[in-house]
Amino acid sequence: MRLEAILREARAGLASATARVAAVLGAALVLVLVTTGIDRLVIAQSVDRAFEFQARGGAVQVVSAPGGIDGSRCEGLSRLDGVSSAGALSHLDGRRASAAVLPDAPFALPRVTPAFVDVLGGRRPSAVGIVLSAELADATELVPGDALHLVVGGSTRPSPTVVAILDVPADVHRAGLGYSALDVAPSSGVFDECWVEVWPPDPNLRPMLFLSVSQGASSEAPVIEQLVPRLGDGTAIAGAYGERITRGAPALLLTGALALGFFSVRLRRTELSSARHAGVSAVDVLAVVLAETMVWASSVGLLAVACSTAVMASVDQLANGARAGLVDAAVLVLGVIIGATAGCLTVRERDFARYSRDR
Repeated sequence: MRLEAILREARAGLASATARVAAVLGAALVLVLVTTGIDRLVIAQSVDRAFEFQARGGAVQVVSAPGGIDGSRCEGLSRLDGVSSAGALSHLDGRRASAAVLPDAPFALPRVTPAFVDVLGGRRPSAVGIVLSAELADATELVPGDALHLVVGGSTRPSPTVVAILDVPADVHRAGLGYSALDVAPSSGVFDECWVEVWPPDPNLRPMLFLSVSQGASSEAPVIEQLVPRLGDGTAIAGAYGERITRGAPALLLTGALALGFFSVRLRRTELSSARHAGVSAVDVLAVVLAETMVWASSVGLLAVACSTAVMASVDQLANGARAGLVDAAVLVLGVIIGATAGCLTVRERDFARYSRDR
């Protein structure tokens, strides 16, 4: 049978059996929603928890070595696998300042390297200047490009330019950063702390963080601590994907697709054995069945892609959601094709009479 004839027979078969096709499509849709849909919802929740943990500063490790942190080496840690960003901070003996417009509201004025802003979820400033916390910016009504008239130790300091506004996470209480002005300086020189965002948590990476310490620059032994310890170390959150209750969804999808393909053909055993009895070859019968199966299986596969993409897009993972959906669609179509082929091979011409009686 030629390809044109196979496609014509497949089209006629689909058009003449709308009830059966609708039932099979309905079962396939339920299978996709139960596997792909629920699995993506669980994954999206895990991703959302991970994003929230990082946004609150939970992934930041602080290497403390007063006067012993090399700013350039600290920022260089960002080149390590698993390190998202790294920047140095110097407390300058707790130096505080006030704005000329708010002389009675002093704020912290730590010195930081440019990449320090990245660690707290901001955008690295392109120039040296002052980065205001959002709270201080609201109080002074300053925006990037404005001059901040500083009073330090009772004397007026040359007015630096505000280069950025940083929304400091509410859980970060260290160094008074919630109400502060960060004095962005070149990374050359020494600092007191190196803040490193590590995700996912990796205990093997911990010793590497000490590379930010200058040899012999501090008499105190450097220590590493978590920026926001009350959030936990994030191990459970990072491992939530691999431990999710729906991790068996792909296997369930494949099993369901095999069964669906098999039984969608077995429901037609009388019709197919009749065709064989009428002289149609087994290869031609299989070709028509597979053509029909590809049509509805591909349609449901597209739904799997759309479902996966839509759910993952809610957590800014559209591309990953689309890729996972394509994998699910391929598993579905492959399973259905194999099941349909197996079902077709079990239909025998000599059993036509028995199929007719059972019908």
